[in-house]
Amino acid sequence: MAMPTAANDVTAGVSQISLGRAPLIWHDATTELLQATSELKLGQLVKDDSFSLYDSIGALEIMDAKMDSGLIPPNEGPDAFDVCKPMLPEEVVGLMDQLLAAEMSWHTATSLSQTVFTSLHVEHILSQYSKNPHAGISHITYLRDGEAAPESSGSPEALMHYVFRPYVLALIKCVDYARERMLQGQLYEDEDVSTMTFGWSPLEYAQCEEVLTLLDAANKWLEEHNEYLTDKIAQALQSRIALRWAFLVALSTPSIAESITAFQICLEHVEDASKTRFLAKEVPKAFSMSVQRTLASQIPPRQMMIRSVDDAYAYLERVCSDMRGLMVISEYVSGTDLFNYFQAFAVRRPVASGYVRASLQVFFLQELRVLGKITLQQFMVDLITEFAGVHHHVSVNAPEDASEQAVRAHQLVQDFLQKAAIPTVDLFRVFCHNRARLRRNMIKMLYEFDALQVEAEAIDAEILTLLNQQPLQTERGPSHPYPLSSWVYHNKLQLMETIILLGFELELYQPYEWSLMYWYLDYILDVHRHHLERTTVHISAPKTAPKLSSKKSKKNKKPTLPPMHPSDASALAFVESLHLQTVGYGHLSRGCFRLTAALTKLGLISRPERSKLAESTWYNLRLKPFLRIGAPEFVPFNDFKSVTNVDRVDATALLEVTQDYFAQAKKSIELFTKLPIDVKRTSLCETLHKASCSDLLRSCVANSVFSQVVRKMPTSTIAASGKVIKAEAKYHAWFQTLSIGDKAKKV
Repeated sequence: MAMPTAANDVTAGVSQISLGRAPLIWHDATTELLQATSELKLGQLVKDDSFSLYDSIGALEIMDAKMDSGLIPPNEGPDAFDVCKPMLPEEVVGLMDQLLAAEMSWHTATSLSQTVFTSLHVEHILSQYSKNPHAGISHITYLRDGEAAPESSGSPEALMHYVFRPYVLALIKCVDYARERMLQGQLYEDEDVSTMTFGWSPLEYAQCEEVLTLLDAANKWLEEHNEYLTDKIAQALQSRIALRWAFLVALSTPSIAESITAFQICLEHVEDASKTRFLAKEVPKAFSMSVQRTLASQIPPRQMMIRSVDDAYAYLERVCSDMRGLMVISEYVSGTDLFNYFQAFAVRRPVASGYVRASLQVFFLQELRVLGKITLQQFMVDLITEFAGVHHHVSVNAPEDASEQAVRAHQLVQDFLQKAAIPTVDLFRVFCHNRARLRRNMIKMLYEFDALQVEAEAIDAEILTLLNQQPLQTERGPSHPYPLSSWVYHNKLQLMETIILLGFELELYQPYEWSLMYWYLDYILDVHRHHLERTTVHISAPKTAPKLSSKKSKKNKKPTLPPMHPSDASALAFVESLHLQTVGYGHLSRGCFRLTAALTKLGLISRPERSKLAESTWYNLRLKPFLRIGAPEFVPFNDFKSVTNVDRVDATALLEVTQDYFAQAKKSIELFTKLPIDVKRTSLCETLHKASCSDLLRSCVANSVFSQVVRKMPTSTIAASGKVIKAEAKYHAWFQTLSIGDKAKKV
C-alpha cells in the first residue's frame, strides 16, 4: 500500500489503512527513550512549533492508564473474567457481600462508576437490559448464547440462575428506587448523593413485583435443594435473599408507616446475614475499572471506592435504624414538635445518610400537605399560635357573621400565611442538608425571614387598625401583641444563634475570635430573652375586658378574669421553657467569653499580626452575615470595643466571674431538662434533646474546672512544665471545652 508523501494527502492515505482486530503487542520503549534523550541538558525542552496546549492534554490522555478510559492493560478488562461461569456456593455468598459493599459505598455519595457499576455481573445485566428495556427482565440471564436454562436441581449452574441472578436484579432495582428518592430530596450532587447513571438504566421499567417474585422463587429453590448445600451455606444464602427482599420492599413503598415497618424487618435480616460473613469467599476479579470505558462519561476513569463488607453491614444497619427512627413523625403532634425534631435532626451526630435525609424531606411534604395530612395553612397557623397564643384573626377559616373589617383582617392573615409558608418549608428542607451547607443556607434563610418580618409588621399594624385593638399597658409603656411579626422575629433570632454556634462546630473561628463570637452570641441571646419576656406578657394578658358580677355584695369583689384558653396556657408554658433555655445559653456564652478573655490577657491566646487588615475590617468580615439584618440592630465596632474592654480587669477576677456564670448556666439547663416534654414540645426528639442537654452540662462542668485550674496555676508554671492550652469539642460541638494538654502547639 502506497503511503502519502504530502501533508494534504494524509487523509486519503489514512483512509486506506486497514484497522484489523489483531491483538495488541506491548513493547517496553524505556531503553529507546533514555537513549534518545541522553544528550539533552537538564531542563531543556524539545517541542515542535505547532505543538499546542491542546496537543499536550491529548498526549496525557491517550495511552495513559490514569486518563485514557479506553486503555485496557494486559490481563484486565471484561474478557479476563467470565460472568457466565458457575460459582461455588461460598463464592456466591462472597459476591453477594461484595455487591452489598458496593451498594452501600454508593449510598455514601460515591459515584456509581466507582461502586456498583464496576461489577462485571451488574454490567452484564445492564448491557442486556439496555438492548430492549421494555421487554421485561425474564430474558436477562447469565447463560451463554444458545444455552438453555438449567434444570431446577442442585448444581452450580442452577445456583447462579435461580439464586444469584435474582439477587443481582433486585440489587439493581434497589439502586433505581434509592436513586429516585434521592432525586426527590433537595440534596447536593457529589456531596450528599451521586445519582448519575452514565447512560445506563438501572431497570427503570422493570416491575418491582416481578423482581420480588424471582426472590421468592430463589428462596423456595434454596429450601428444596438443601442436599446440595451445607446447612450454614444455605442459611447464609437465605438470609441474604431475605435481606434483599426486605430492603427492596422498604425502598419501593411510598407510605411512611409501611416503609418504616419494612425497614424494621430489614434491620432484623441485617443481623442474621452479618453473622455468616465468615462463610464468604471473595471473588476480586468480578469487579473491574475497565467497565468505565463503556460508560457515557466525559471524565477520566477513577479508582474503585468500595468499602469493606464489615463497614457495609454496619452502614446498612445504621440506615435501617435511622429510617426506623423516622416513625415518630408518622403521626402529627404539633407544628412546633415537628420543628424541634427537624432542628435536632440537623445537628445530630453522626449525620444521617443522604437517603435518610431525602426520605425525611419527602415524608415531610406530600402533595402540599405536611406529612400528607395537614394543609400548609393549618400548619402555619399551628406554628404561630403555639408560640404567640390564640388570636381570633389568625385562623384558617373566616369567622362567622364577621364584620367587613374582620373579613379584611382574615384575608391579610391568609396572604401572610401563603407567603410565610415558602421560607418555612425551605427551612425544614435546609435542616436536611449536610453540615457545611446547613450554615450557608441558614444565612440565606435568615435574609428571607428578615424580609418576611417587615411584611409581617406591616400586616400586624394594619390589622391593629382594622380591629381597633387596644394596647396592653406594661411597665415599658403601651405594647401590642403583633403575633405574626413576633413569631417571625423569634425564628430569625433562633437562626442567628444557630449560625454562630455552627461556626464553632465547623471550626470556622480562630481561637482569638472566640471571645468576639461568644460575646455576639450573648448579645443575640439577650435580645431573644427580652422578646420572649414580651411574648409571655401578651399571652398571659386577658383577651377580653373583665366583667363585674351583676349581683351586689356586701364585700367589694375584684373583677373576675376570663379563664385562659388551653392553647394560650400551652403557649405560655412553651415560651417560658424557651426563656429558661435562652437564659442557660446566655450564662454559658458569657462564661465562655470571659474565660477566653482571661486567657487572652494571660497570653495563652494571642492574635496574629495583621498589618494590612484593620481590626474594624476584621470585625465586619467575621460578622458579615448580620450586617444586612434590620433587627436586632448590628453592633458597631466601636461599641463592641468599649463594652468588651477588660484592660482594667484582672485575669483572676475574670476567671472567678467565669465560674459563677458556668454555675448559673448549669442550674438553668438542669431546670430546663426537668421540664415535661409536652411543655418543651420535644416529644419527637426527646432522646436527642436529653443527650444535647447532658453534653451542655458536661461542658459547663469541664470549663468551670478548667477555669479553677488556670486561676490557681501561674502562667510561668504552665510554660515551664511544657503544658499548653488546647480546645476541642469534647462534649458539645457548640461550646468548646478548654483544657491543658501536652501538645506543643499554642491555640
